[in-house]
Amino acid sequence: MKLLNLFDFFETKNTKGKHIKALTYIDLFSGAGGFSLGFDRQGFKNIFSIDIENDFCQTYKVNFPHHNLIQKDISSLTEHEIISLTNQEKIDVIIGGPPCQGFSIAGNIGRKFIDDPRNKLFKEFVRIVSIVNPKYFVMENVARLFTHNNNQTREEIIKDFNELGYYVEAKILNSADFGVPQIRKRVIFIGSKNKNSIMFPKKTHTIYKTVKEALHDLPKLSSAEESNIQNHKAMNHSAQMLQKMSFINDGGNRENIPINLRPKSGDVRKYIKYDSSKPSITITGDMRKVFHYDQNRALTVRELARLQTFPDNFIFKGNSISQQQQVGNAVPPLMAEAIAKCIKDIDNTNNKNKDLFNYQYPTVNYIGNKEKLSDWICDYFPADAKSVFDAFSGGSSIGFEAKKRGYQVFSNDILKINYYLAKSLIENKNDILNEEDVEIIFDGTPIKGFMYKNYSEVFFFPKECMELDLYRKNIEQLSSEYKRAIAFTLLRRAMIRKMPYSRFTLNWEKIKQLRDEEYSYAMYKRKRAYHNESFKSHFIKEINDYNSAIFDNEQNNTAYNDDIFNLLNKINADIIYLDPPYTGTMNNYFGFYGLIDEYIDSKKLEPFENNFIDKKSSLFLFDKLFSNLENYKYWILSYNNNSYPSKDELITIISKYSTDIEIIEKPHNYKITGKEKKNQNTEFLFIAKNNKFKGISS
Repeated sequence: MKLLNLFDFFETKNTKGKHIKALTYIDLFSGAGGFSLGFDRQGFKNIFSIDIENDFCQTYKVNFPHHNLIQKDISSLTEHEIISLTNQEKIDVIIGGPPCQGFSIAGNIGRKFIDDPRNKLFKEFVRIVSIVNPKYFVMENVARLFTHNNNQTREEIIKDFNELGYYVEAKILNSADFGVPQIRKRVIFIGSKNKNSIMFPKKTHTIYKTVKEALHDLPKLSSAEESNIQNHKAMNHSAQMLQKMSFINDGGNRENIPINLRPKSGDVRKYIKYDSSKPSITITGDMRKVFHYDQNRALTVRELARLQTFPDNFIFKGNSISQQQQVGNAVPPLMAEAIAKCIKDIDNTNNKNKDLFNYQYPTVNYIGNKEKLSDWICDYFPADAKSVFDAFSGGSSIGFEAKKRGYQVFSNDILKINYYLAKSLIENKNDILNEEDVEIIFDGTPIKGFMYKNYSEVFFFPKECMELDLYRKNIEQLSSEYKRAIAFTLLRRAMIRKMPYSRFTLNWEKIKQLRDEEYSYAMYKRKRAYHNESFKSHFIKEINDYNSAIFDNEQNNTAYNDDIFNLLNKINADIIYLDPPYTGTMNNYFGFYGLIDEYIDSKKLEPFENNFIDKKSSLFLFDKLFSNLENYKYWILSYNNNSYPSKDELITIISKYSTDIEIIEKPHNYKITGKEKKNQNTEFLFIAKNNKFKGISS
């Protein structure tokens, strides 16, 4: 007899043999580990699992020695513990089958499934999904939940996850369709952050595996007999029970038992024998009165485990009743593996336009930049979109992420230096700065120009201002507009690095004080020597990162430097992404960076018009903005909860022009340069569909 072994783990590699990053998962209510086993076999990496039952946990530990199993009541698992366990890593999927007892009668007593206290474990599943915010979740439960209470229970569950920003679909799957020798129907809920991306595993077997195929090669046993196979020990039956079962044929039932011995009541699913030519009936936690097809006894734990497709080297701990419960409660590993493969397929589909071009966004230092949110935001771009207008591009982090994913990107910002940033990273296909360009920029003797005359001992020392004036003059000698844009962008970075708090809002006395390394060390235990490094030094340090971020994504991307209202009717794109400066946040971008625009133009400038940070005009401008978006199929607005207008006021405005609005929430901590304390924030993503769109974009 060959021991069945489904436990041959492998390293995840791509077709070229290179290691690729494994998808990660958390297993809630992990039990013995059937779900975990299926996901492990598809190359997923376990972050942690949790269960409270001691025997179940002992089984899990012995079979998954390298997993991080938490044995405790899931309701006592705090948000702080969860964040610590995940190490703030992005989790791909949460899996689990929360026990739900209340739904069986909830509809009869007028109580919603969600509100029934017996279903608190389902609520814990939702709670942990809300904290972890995985890309996907998979929740398994008994099939009758699908139609319970005229489908209302299923809809309640879906609604709970919808409110967390997930698109959810549910389907009843039969384990026999995936090679499990058992008819086991379960409802599977799959949630995804991406709309129109959910799919379920396709059947792998049209001819079902039979009980005999699964069990025929295990040693035959009599009542109470043991074998040298782990968990293959026969139950000790009474003489009366042995007599009753002896009359039952292969696939037969209690009707085969003489009437004088036949049980007159009880579960009709008891006192039967497995049909050797068919898949098993559903394995539950108590199979003591369902008998072997040709051996006079109940199945051993090992035989039950085979019908669930656990490998023979998967060891079950605890007494025999506990072991049966562990087997009966588990998700069959082969079915779990089919689900895991499906999640990989979904992820591959979602990523077909994601990181097609593997380039790293360089360090920009832009207040309010969405660099850490760019992946999350772009994940919500609708699947049918091919082009994006980043209307308030700022640090260009969203445009850069969209470019990486293969979108055609239109980028706009009213600040000229932000336009040059987008010109360098978004519109530019292949121009970079070489050694000859660097020599041109830094060649010559410092001169007295615009910066020296206007900003000596205002933001920089006189010599530094003269150096900037020289570099400004030399940049004009570079051979292309893209090289000039990169040069200004790198000088912007150098100027920001030398400026305490990375913005031009401090007075000269404070700047000198903070640039004093001894003072800085005494006050903040940091010398901040980089404030006193030369512009050239900072420029040279960053040039490779910026050059390496320039690529051609095979789209005609365009950068603009204009008032947004001048462009709304001129650009055709599937998505318009909006992240204007908001009243109530650090938002005076002309004050922060307007000096750099003046440096570029070599003249004093006035703050721009249509300034969204003016509370008096903010509501009017937002209304004006949304009333002019007919060119765009989707409107996506990124918004911080500490801002003005309020969330409700924005909903009111957007609802005037769209009846299809979704709001996604994500906890996000912003850290303002120069402040150690992080502010607690929530980022909202408003996603509206243009009901009047007639298809004039890409």
